[in-house]
Amino acid sequence: MPLFSRRNNILPEPAPDKPGQISNRLRTLLWNDFDTACRDFYRVDRYTGLSVEPPFSIFLQYVWSEDWAQPADEYPGLEKMMTHLKKGFLEGVWYFAFDILESAFFAQSHGGFDLTSLRESVSRRLDQESSAYMLFGDNFVERMNESEVESVASALVSDDDAVRIHFGEALKKLSERQNPDYRNSIKESISAVESA
Repeated sequence: MPLFSRRNNILPEPAPDKPGQISNRLRTLLWNDFDTACRDFYRVDRYTGLSVEPPFSIFLQYVWSEDWAQPADEYPGLEKMMTHLKKGFLEGVWYFAFDILESAFFAQSHGGFDLTSLRESVSRRLDQESSAYMLFGDNFVERMNESEVESVASALVSDDDAVRIHFGEALKKLSERQNPDYRNSIKESISAVESA
């Protein structure tokens, strides 16, 4: 629900973000959500220091060595890694937060930790802040209207394996932020329709 100042037009609603940017406020809100979710996976023990759950440790090391292509033997540990992540969320390139969040959502199925509340919170933040992007499944995509969302969602849960696979590939190709592959996304969509 909008705050008093927004409901009463004392402060204007935030201007919608344009594709290729997110506001500093949204960066901070996404960091807060991510940081809160991360805190479920490590504890500070006054005798032994930090204690990290194995799935979360594996996730952080994956981000370090695979996503960022840093030498695995130079992994800086939990505290420095969280500092790197915070700096990236708040000061890095505009899509940094989306990349890290997508990695976390992908790791959920492999790492064994539950990020349902993070996913819900991120979706709510994107809506509240009039982001040009939305969370669809585990991917960030440019905002669609309700009928487009329903159409894509129903296609992705089709009983026909070929249809579901083609539409899944089309969505992946479309959601590449650096270089969306519109041509092949359209081809995959056409293949899905032909399969149906």
